[in-house]
Amino acid sequence: MTILRLKSIRRPQTVITVVVGAEDAKESFIIHKDIICHHSSYFAKAFNGNHVESKTQTMSFPDVHSDTFGLLVEWFYTQKIDIDPQDRDTNLLLLAQLWTLAHRFGMPTLQNNIIDNLRPLVECIEGEGLKEFLHYVYTVKGKTMLKRVAADRMAWATSAKGLHVWMSGGHLPEGLLMDIIMSLKKDHVHGLEPTMKFGTFGSAKEYYVGGSEKVVGIKQEK
Repeated sequence: MTILRLKSIRRPQTVITVVVGAEDAKESFIIHKDIICHHSSYFAKAFNGNHVESKTQTMSFPDVHSDTFGLLVEWFYTQKIDIDPQDRDTNLLLLAQLWTLAHRFGMPTLQNNIIDNLRPLVECIEGEGLKEFLHYVYTVKGKTMLKRVAADRMAWATSAKGLHVWMSGGHLPEGLLMDIIMSLKKDHVHGLEPTMKFGTFGSAKEYYVGGSEKVVGIKQEK
């Protein structure tokens, strides 16, 4: 494991500013540059490259909610995800949103940390909590490991009767049914090499991502 060696606190340290939220609900986070760049390849490229952010040391994300980004910042400093163990429905959706944010910012270590928490939760949850999770996951563009979790959960941890109810009631988001079928056919949902044993919902490690995940590019400001 790579250990982050911070500069001595007796010396001044560079900080950056990340602004999140819509225009009428903006919130600013002041974060040590060494920490955010160490954990995120996206921010490392932005603040150390030839982008305007390297000069302003500021980035804005109007589409990111402050609660989710706050969890991200907390993880930067503690390496822990602090959620309420009693509120399973809220936790599942929040973990999915945090995973998506970590995917966006090139943070595979956090993605895998989230999967450790999300994997057992998604198997036991039912009803509206599960429905909200599935529909959120399938609003995110592209083929992600989170979609594989959702598809495998419905394929291997849902009874035939239960799956019929989901299908006949039109409760499955677009694209999920095909992924469930592919999971049941033992084919990997998103075209990667199959690693799971047939007939099982994989362990958390089956849904880990590597450090080579594609990171969303940084757009130059005009």
